[in-house]
Amino acid sequence: DMNNDWDATVELLRRTGVKSSRKEVVPVFQDIYLGKNWNGLIRKEKLLLDRRLLGKIGKKIAIVTGRPREEARMAMRRIGLPESTLLVAMEDTKEGKPGPEPLLLAKKLAGAKFPLYIGDSASDRLAAARTRSGFVAIGKGKTQAGEFARFRDVNSALEELFL
Repeated sequence: DMNNDWDATVELLRRTGVKSSRKEVVPVFQDIYLGKNWNGLIRKEKLLLDRRLLGKIGKKIAIVTGRPREEARMAMRRIGLPESTLLVAMEDTKEGKPGPEPLLLAKKLAGAKFPLYIGDSASDRLAAARTRSGFVAIGKGKTQAGEFARFRDVNSALEELFL
């Protein structure tokens, strides 16, 4: 039920026997991820979506992330997403995913009556269920309870569902 890199890192460390707190993890994580002058691992972010599909699907798209807005916008610029892409970042709601607030805000911003949420984690599926949104899972395996469909990647999902 995590959708935040910092919390996931704390949990991974705990599972390997390393006691740490979010307060200890965040500065180290950010130093590695952001680097100095945005030259850390963030520069390796890759777009998992074929940009050509964005113009073809004819639907509003909103990104909902557990990352801070500044980092999300930087990653979006690096991968070539339009500045007009709707974004709900961690500062936009009191509670992150798997809580419903971020998806409800994205629904409102997009003016969507019947949103379809595409995600790749259990917290994404749970957030969609809590907002009564359709959920399409990305990843290997069979369709699970609460999933409208499951696809190997986001491009396949968009092509099958919207084109």
